[in-house]
Amino acid sequence: MQGTVGWRAAVAAAVLVAVALRLALNDVTLFSPHDEAVYLAAAEAVAREGPAGGLREVLAGYLARPIAWLYPPPIRWGQHLLGGLACAVAGARHEALAGLSTLAGVAVVVGAALLARRLGGLPAALAAVALLLASPLWLHLGRRALADAPYAAAAFAAAWAFLTASSPGARRGLVALAVALCALQAALKEGGALLLAALLVACAALAAREAGPAAAARAALRAGALLALAGGLAWLGFSLLVGSPGAYLMVVARIREAGPHNDYLRALQGGPPWRYLVDLALLSPGLLLLAPPALAALLRRDPARSPRARLAWGLAALAVAYATLLVAAGAGGMGYNARYLLPLDAPLRVLVGVWLVGWVGRAPAAGRAARGALAAGAVAVSVGVEAWVFRRVFLERGVYDPVTSALAAALDLVPPF
Repeated sequence: MQGTVGWRAAVAAAVLVAVALRLALNDVTLFSPHDEAVYLAAAEAVAREGPAGGLREVLAGYLARPIAWLYPPPIRWGQHLLGGLACAVAGARHEALAGLSTLAGVAVVVGAALLARRLGGLPAALAAVALLLASPLWLHLGRRALADAPYAAAAFAAAWAFLTASSPGARRGLVALAVALCALQAALKEGGALLLAALLVACAALAAREAGPAAAARAALRAGALLALAGGLAWLGFSLLVGSPGAYLMVVARIREAGPHNDYLRALQGGPPWRYLVDLALLSPGLLLLAPPALAALLRRDPARSPRARLAWGLAALAVAYATLLVAAGAGGMGYNARYLLPLDAPLRVLVGVWLVGWVGRAPAAGRAARGALAAGAVAVSVGVEAWVFRRVFLERGVYDPVTSALAAALDLVPPF
């Protein structure tokens, strides 16, 4: 009992430190005149005109100005509604939207602790929160007036809920919650379609691993229907608010039309897909080194042993599927940008924490202390390096968009561009 109390106190202390750090860093005073200005203008319209009137105003302005097609679109209506609510409460200013990102970061810290405890107990919760403590992507995007942090937080919750709801005999209420969360993350950012596709792959792979190809086909059909429902809800919500069933597709067409003319995307987000590995090596080298063995170890296990093992296996399969689809989307025109990795950041740190604790626990009694010290040292070094990277890149050098060239220049690896 005394040991459990000690672990709980350690986890609580780690969560409080992580939350306090995020709140303290929500101090940005200079915001981008591009994307962040677009989000604020949309939020102001919603706060002023209401959800339907505000979104219709945003949609009309977007469709009428081709230059607007290069910037955040109206189909991120979940973000625009949340932004409108934040502006209505805290005033029409960038800081209100940045506060949403900070709250998303806080929610992910708490969620990571709960999920890691579910999967590996209190030691895993402590490891996961520690690994997440100084995540450069979360610390940076958790202080900006952008959609990335709320979207990634919703994607984290949606993945957890949907994989849990995919288990045999799941309650209808949980299934409904999972669908609603999947719809929410798709409404926050159109990139949420990648998560829906990755969840379909993960559910099919999980069923195939547990019960064979026939079960995988049935699971894929069921998951596909639920995920299609989630995507349909994201489309339906936007369509009802703007009063046009075809408006969503019109916006998508404008986004695709603008892509080849987006000089920023071509110049700074193009290149080979291994740019993501370079970005991770620059931002989070510890995560890059620890995540592959963690994923490999988790995917070698039998997911049918327990609900915890099933969820861990499903999350590992989801991470691999999402990463694969992210690379394919980049090659298809979306480009490569480290901030697109944010939805993977917290799940990977949870899985690494669970794997590290399991690795220590499987050691012979005589070697367990040595393994524990090695694991704790790896976590401490990772946290220290990431804290230094965040300070150097985002605080001292003021990098706004973490594209490869900006990261390398901030770390003095290449001349400033």
